[in-house]
Amino acid sequence: SLDVETGEVLAMVGGYDFLRSEFNRVTQARRQPGSAFKAFLYGAAIENGWTPTSTVMDSPITMWDVGSMQYWSPKNYKNIYKGAVSVKEAIARSLNNAAIHVFLNTGIDPTIDYARRLGVRSPIGRHLSISLGSTEMSLVELVRAYGTFASGGELLQPIFIRRVVARNGKVLLENVVLNELDAPADTRTAAEPTGPPPEAAASTTPPPAAA
Repeated sequence: SLDVETGEVLAMVGGYDFLRSEFNRVTQARRQPGSAFKAFLYGAAIENGWTPTSTVMDSPITMWDVGSMQYWSPKNYKNIYKGAVSVKEAIARSLNNAAIHVFLNTGIDPTIDYARRLGVRSPIGRHLSISLGSTEMSLVELVRAYGTFASGGELLQPIFIRRVVARNGKVLLENVVLNELDAPADTRTAAEPTGPPPEAAASTTPPPAAA
């Protein structure tokens, strides 16, 4: 939990017993964010001409993913599809396949760039499933990125320790941050494979542009 005005960490639970494990799951673990990644997908889309009232199809789709070199058929919860919906409804209902259609229209690179500008530093693979949160990142990265929305676009620098003062009043440490969050983004990705097989070409056609 971050204070979006100051960047100060208000609460952090990295584990339940430090004596049994010193591993901090907030700063050291990288896990798949799942649908939490959709905020970056839709943010990039809005920067590229989509609006909350734009229409997108929420429908089944099968694609050849050159990143994973296999066919991919994402599904909605309980395999229920809404058809033509607004972007606003797609976000509110967290519709997977609507998000995929928006992602295909916006593109992988603009989406990754948007996540980077919000402070994500972990490696992000250039494959289609990142749209549904298959890439891994730390919890502190994710909270920081969401804090950028809440702060009105200002990239936060999480402050873990405000101040350490000696008994004589001398300040020993002040505004302690996690240096890794200042490091350049890790741009490592899997080796780029060749394109899709000819019979898969039709499945990769993006949907019409936003209304």
